[in-house]
Amino acid sequence: MTAAELIALAERVEATTADEQHAVMMAVIEIVYGRDTPAWRKAFLMVTVEAYESAAMPLVPEGWVIASMDWWPVTKRAGVTLRQVDDNGWGVGYGPESGDARSQSCAPALALAAAALRALAATKENRDG
Repeated sequence: MTAAELIALAERVEATTADEQHAVMMAVIEIVYGRDTPAWRKAFLMVTVEAYESAAMPLVPEGWVIASMDWWPVTKRAGVTLRQVDDNGWGVGYGPESGDARSQSCAPALALAAAALRALAATKENRDG
């Protein structure tokens, strides 16, 4: 997938309703991992038992960490910030231009998946130029 396609998928995930969470998480893991790969099988099992956060965690690319994860139950909104870190574990900076990937959605797992897709897109852009 191109960086633009990953961003478009992240936006789709962010717009997902709670009722669509299962189907969207299944689609995301298939798009990212392909079908019938070891990573897909593991994520498929997690989504099947509704362990959505566990299914989203492996989407976070190497070199990125969860800087913050918030859940506001009254408004049913979740937010996640991923931060790119260097080899010493120091944050690369703040903001999208310096190594942050942020997302909000109706559930923590969806916000995490969308932020991971944004981080994957940033990683791809940096690698591919």
